[in-house]
Amino acid sequence: MYVDPSGTIVLFILVATYFTQDIDLTWLADFGNSFLDFLHLLDPVMGLFAGLLNGLTLFIPKVLGLFGNFDWSGSFSWVSDISLGGIVDWFSGLFSGLSQLPTLILNILLFGVFEWGGMGGGTGGENYTKEVSLKNEWRGLNLCVSTQGFAMGAYAYSIKISNNEKAHNLYRHVPGSGMLTPMIPINNPDNGNPVGLLGHANDMTLVTYNDTSGVQHLCIYVVAADSEKYNNLKKVAYLVKLEYRENNGAVEYFEVARYKYKNWSFGGVANMKEETNANGEKGVRLLLMRGGKFNTVFTTFVKYDEDDEAELDVDPVFIVDRGTPYTDYNSTQGIHYRNDTLYLTLWEGNGDDNKNNNSVILQYKGVDDAIAATQKDNTYRKQHNGKWELKGAPGRQFEIEGCGIRYQTDQIWFNTNQYRNAALGIGAGGIYTVDSLAS
Repeated sequence: MYVDPSGTIVLFILVATYFTQDIDLTWLADFGNSFLDFLHLLDPVMGLFAGLLNGLTLFIPKVLGLFGNFDWSGSFSWVSDISLGGIVDWFSGLFSGLSQLPTLILNILLFGVFEWGGMGGGTGGENYTKEVSLKNEWRGLNLCVSTQGFAMGAYAYSIKISNNEKAHNLYRHVPGSGMLTPMIPINNPDNGNPVGLLGHANDMTLVTYNDTSGVQHLCIYVVAADSEKYNNLKKVAYLVKLEYRENNGAVEYFEVARYKYKNWSFGGVANMKEETNANGEKGVRLLLMRGGKFNTVFTTFVKYDEDDEAELDVDPVFIVDRGTPYTDYNSTQGIHYRNDTLYLTLWEGNGDDNKNNNSVILQYKGVDDAIAATQKDNTYRKQHNGKWELKGAPGRQFEIEGCGIRYQTDQIWFNTNQYRNAALGIGAGGIYTVDSLAS
């Protein structure tokens, strides 16, 4: 007699759920996430085997054909049947795969860079929660290991770049999902141009252009070479406008325009407001800040129909006072603007392992008043009204790259670079929320 086991299984699940409902099993989920992180470290081995198989499939037929055409009577005409292209392809595939072995080995040796568990919060400072990990993933032959720009709207956006800044991976995260969606670069539908180099991709901000049916764009401030031929000695500061859209479940993006900033390099960009300038032209006003220890806030105006490759002007509008001890923090990172308030991220990092885990978000309310005061007194300095100190584990890098406020919840979101060994360029990163709300 056959008994359908489905009823028994359902009953077992119900009973097990009842007796285990009060048991905290979050550690099991955290362990599972960390184990998946470890498996992700083995990604480079796929490149190795792909390169080997690619080479072998091209080269072995040539070897077999070689013996099939061999003339035992003394003629060596078979030599002409060897394909130089096949040999080159084989070695190319072989070395392409082997080139990824160092990354594989380093990833395994430096596995400690990935945090066990999804929660954050070092000794002291604010409590924060990891929403999703930012893994190291390949873009062509470049491994993108460095977390950079961040933007927050209904979704969180983050970017990772390769050490040589030739490649990037752009991601979107749906809050609460625990999932990270890779965004897909495509050619511009109008002119066929691909997405250009995004270089260091210092920071990014969301801009909705009401003049174009509410289409949303990511404006990314980049310092990149001015051609596809990368040259470390010739970099240009750009503001790159990317348009993104849904397409059958995927999120695609393409480059719309690229604006130049002559003789300027910025580390932070934030959408301040839409406005009409003195000439009656509609556009968006952005806030900009330089990296390093610079404290001046600038603005720039971008017309909705601004020509590609246009050179934009910047104007200093006020100076932020970091206060003690943040004046000694070495890196000004990404910025965010909301409701007349500037949020500024800083990282103390200076190569000292005892300080690399310290970051802070400073809040400056009354931006409009600060700009007005600066117009009267160009030495005006704005004091911060609030702060959120964010610390990683002692001795381990915890570098905030950017922040944003999720409007629906007033939560502060941020992304991080977390390296076990920054000199080797191998590290992890994540998107986090601060447990306390923005005021």
